[in-house]
Amino acid sequence: MSLGLKILSPFFLDYCSLFFVCVSDLLIMAVIEVLLLFVYNTIAWTLLRILFPGQAMLHVTGIFCCTQKTVALGIPLINAMFEDSPSLGIYSLPLIFWYVSQFLIGSFLAPRLRQYVESEADRKQFWNSVLS
Repeated sequence: MSLGLKILSPFFLDYCSLFFVCVSDLLIMAVIEVLLLFVYNTIAWTLLRILFPGQAMLHVTGIFCCTQKTVALGIPLINAMFEDSPSLGIYSLPLIFWYVSQFLIGSFLAPRLRQYVESEADRKQFWNSVLS
């Protein structure tokens, strides 16, 4: 964790001095975005398990697809809305942080979701062999 802070702190300090934004504001934004991503993933997971019971691969696919926001779409929209603004970089920062958060949380979840899919496949195979 401290290594991550050492890597990110020069970025935050440079970005803050360039755009006159406080480090505390950026940290609050980061915490809110991670919490929102967690809430959205939880809602997606719950609804997918209710609507599609027994389809583990669909659950895993859905948890990633339901919360994806793409930089490829967002940056052009921000550019179109604020094309002449000197604060264009600060407007795109939440979207870029959201994108990075998806990668970090996704890489944390991937091994656990793989175990979930494998255990569900084993469970189905067991019940199919028992019922056959």
